Amino acid sequence: MSDTKRINRSNIHDLITISKLLTIGELDKAQKYLKEYQDKYPDSNHFAYLSTYARFLGCVGKYDEAIDIFINILNQNKKSNNVSESLFYLVMLLLKKGKYDEAYSYCSMIDYKQLENRPSRFTVNTKRAYNFLKKELGLDSDVYDIDSYSMMQLYYYSNELAKSHIYDRHNVDSNFDLEISKYSFYINYESFENLYSVINLALLCAEKTFEYAYGDVYYFRIKDIGIDLYDYSFTDILKVITNNNSFEILSMFPVEEQKKFNGNINEIITEQIMEYHSSKSTKKVSQIDKFNKKYKIK
Repeated sequence: MSDTKRINRSNIHDLITISKLLTIGELDKAQKYLKEYQDKYPDSNHFAYLSTYARFLGCVGKYDEAIDIFINILNQNKKSNNVSESLFYLVMLLLKKGKYDEAYSYCSMIDYKQLENRPSRFTVNTKRAYNFLKKELGLDSDVYDIDSYSMMQLYYYSNELAKSHIYDRHNVDSNFDLEISKYSFYINYESFENLYSVINLALLCAEKTFEYAYGDVYYFRIKDIGIDLYDYSFTDILKVITNNNSFEILSMFPVEEQKKFNGNINEIITEQIMEYHSSKSTKKVSQIDKFNKKYKIK
């Protein structure tokens, strides 16, 4: 049976499973499934398998090997339905290697219509990467989504805009939307400004967990930093996203702590944080407030 026919049957499910595991960072499981796939199909060399394999290599830090595979399969399979998705991953790898000219060249080849049926992160992150590259290469800034928050912050960063954006999107007493996240801050703006200042200082000696195409990601542990509006429990984990290689905060919000988390969580114990805790409200969200927030009733 030809390799092309096999990919149209059961093994496509295996590759989808591996891809999903890579997306959520379950590298050990992904490696296990990948080994089982390779044992089952030792001669597999089709586009879907090679692009998944290259993704795995990129996730474990073998950037050069992953880049070579992506470039090779893209040169040989320009009509594949997954070309733009693979171009996206190639661009991300080239960004990590600092090869901006090459990344920009491949980014310009992406067909956004081909990404319409993919998760939104492909389109959004590709456009952000495209903007980032144009900025770094000193090219025309009249590009996609320049009037969006993230793009404005890339070109004309403002601390005040960042604070307003974060508070409006991630605080329950503001315009918090349960469709964005089930966790929120539950503090007044003065307390939020205090927290923002503390994180600005903490970033100076914090360890980043990983890098997006358009920003760096940090995690901090701060007791009861966010509330779960479904069961009223608290989380101690704060996710912070900054512009690439800078301490310019783009967003920060409470998230659930993962049982298996490979990244670093920075610990914060400062007087400012103690002041933040003493000033924040501890009352629970009422069922009425929860309903109103969920269905956007004023």
